[in-house]
Amino acid sequence: EEKELINNGTFINFYLSPKDYHRYHIPTNLKVLKAVHIPGKFFPVNIPSLKKRVNLFIENERVVLLCESASKKRFYIVLVSALNVGVMQVSFEPKIKTNADAQKSSVYNYENLYLNKGDDFGCFEMGSTIVILAQKEMLELSVKAGEDVKYAQNIAKLK
Repeated sequence: EEKELINNGTFINFYLSPKDYHRYHIPTNLKVLKAVHIPGKFFPVNIPSLKKRVNLFIENERVVLLCESASKKRFYIVLVSALNVGVMQVSFEPKIKTNADAQKSSVYNYENLYLNKGDDFGCFEMGSTIVILAQKEMLELSVKAGEDVKYAQNIAKLK
């Protein structure tokens, strides 16, 4: 089962406040295997909201990308909506329409969708959160919890 891929794995959670850069870029050369659009709520994703609502990241609208690294390890990139952030653009899949009237999830499978490190693949229209979930022993993190990160900063090393 797909979720077993990340059992005991590593995760990185990037909170983007309204003052932050809102485009997203590919973290390493990869192949996108699948994109899943999951309609949902638009709760705030700041720390006070996360403390009040345990399941916030699974209640909010999401776009989940299943990716494969050059070394064939798999990981997820999860774009999470938030209050005032109903639109999440995914440049390689124009069929994904967030903050719309969708009532059920949509799945898009890809055979030959390769993206390169640094490629721009869309943006949030405001702030929000990106979560990366990786297979066990795939990443050696270079950042600490609560640390601000900048565009092009090294956040992890692939093992």
